[in-house]
Amino acid sequence: MALKFLMSPASTRVIITGNQAGKTATAMMDASLRLLGIHPVKKRNNITKPIRCISKCLPKSDEA
Repeated sequence: MALKFLMSPASTRVIITGNQAGKTATAMMDASLRLLGIHPVKKRNNITKPIRCISKCLPKSDEA
């Protein structure tokens, strides 16, 4: 699942799986590779817009 997500050339990608399937780790790996400029899909290394990450959970305080 993670490799398919990382290698996908689609402009919108979604990970939908059950609990403990590695969704968060895969999304953070994707963001890290992009920020470091070493993403396997070369077009993702050119960051021209902000990277948005979405979570269903809100921070518990204003400090986050």
